Amino acid sequence: MQAKQADLVIGGHYELDEQADKFPFYYPAREVYATVTPAEKVLQQIGNNRIMTACGKLYRRNLFDEVAFPASRLVEDICVVVKLYTAAQRIVLLDESLYCIRQRQGSTTRRLYSFQQYQDTLAAHFELVMDYLVNGYDPAPAFDRLKYVLDYYQWYMQQ
Repeated sequence: MQAKQADLVIGGHYELDEQADKFPFYYPAREVYATVTPAEKVLQQIGNNRIMTACGKLYRRNLFDEVAFPASRLVEDICVVVKLYTAAQRIVLLDESLYCIRQRQGSTTRRLYSFQQYQDTLAAHFELVMDYLVNGYDPAPAFDRLKYVLDYYQWYMQQ
């Protein structure tokens, strides 16, 4: 972050799954590539969970002067990422996974969705589309993400 004078650094992540009794060992790369990338190019990859989630990133504190996570709402990452990317003057993509996501039984991501979660997810994706349009970004990636979610929900409901 300091070397590239970045406002936001996007790294990768790996997962620890408690059910599987496996822990992935982290081996640092010999050389890490850090690429300064415009927000619009980052947002073209919004279907990628690395881009979509708020975790696995470093943020300059001042990005949160105008942006906040919504209270009492699930799937809050989606509501915030576009706003943070838009607020950042300098974004760096790091080709290394430095963040470990711990998957555990009973966590929000492991249990069946409630009706509230479906509502919040859809509302967040509609907000995502609006953020693209308001900021003048090509909305195709946001529409693709929304279509993916709607297709998944249709399939899930049919099951």
